[in-house]
Amino acid sequence: MELSEFEVFQLAATLTAPHANRYITDDEYVKHMFAIAARIKQEINSRRPQRGVELD
Repeated sequence: MELSEFEVFQLAATLTAPHANRYITDDEYVKHMFAIAARIKQEINSRRPQRGVELD
């Protein structure tokens, strides 16, 4: 699966939005959204096939 940077942030915002009333400040909301985006990127990268080095 390949997502652009924008799509990752859009997904993170979508996942965070239903819980927006939990956050006291907008900064907390944005920090949580960025944390979710980082986790999404980490998960995508961990599922990406690793390129091996071929030795002759």
